[in-house]
Amino acid sequence: MTMARKEVRDNNTIIYRPVDRRDNYVKRCVGLPGDTIMIRSGKLFINGQPGPESEGQQVTYYVVTNGTTINPKAFERLNIYKTDQQMISSSVYQLPLTNQNAQTISKFTNVKNVSTIFDTPGNFVPWIFPYKPELKWNEDNFGPLWIPVKGATVKLDISNLCFYERIIDVYEDNDLKVKVTLYILMVRLRTVIPSGWTTTG
Repeated sequence: MTMARKEVRDNNTIIYRPVDRRDNYVKRCVGLPGDTIMIRSGKLFINGQPGPESEGQQVTYYVVTNGTTINPKAFERLNIYKTDQQMISSSVYQLPLTNQNAQTISKFTNVKNVSTIFDTPGNFVPWIFPYKPELKWNEDNFGPLWIPVKGATVKLDISNLCFYERIIDVYEDNDLKVKVTLYILMVRLRTVIPSGWTTTG
């Protein structure tokens, strides 16, 4: 059994998910109830203040070489897994790197440039919560999002329901239904004729 477990772990990327398997796993908690979180150009802000950066925090980088490849042993020493090494062209890598690893790689003799990759503000990414095109959120430009605190009252409407509907429907096991009422206001048009006459229709 131990050998089989080692074989699976050594040759596969294992992703842990919640028991219900309906949501992605939580990678890092950055906000508490009552906090407002926001990301701008890849930088986290909590209640308007820059959030803490962990030592192992990674950002995606382009690494441009002189046309030669980076020694696989160098990647091993930096704990950059093969599954994370994406070749864009014969001289460009796309890599998730810590700040320290980015600095180390930038000093390699065959590396010409190391630069961060951030998505542009206003570019909607469909797999980013709450999956609403009107918000135009992405990994690098997100929020502001307020995290409800116990005892607070949240007024729900069509504009903010997307933030809470899954909590209400799935995790609190309620039967959430939205009824949309359409109001049509009939307006009579009044046109002024140059001669002074008016007509309505």
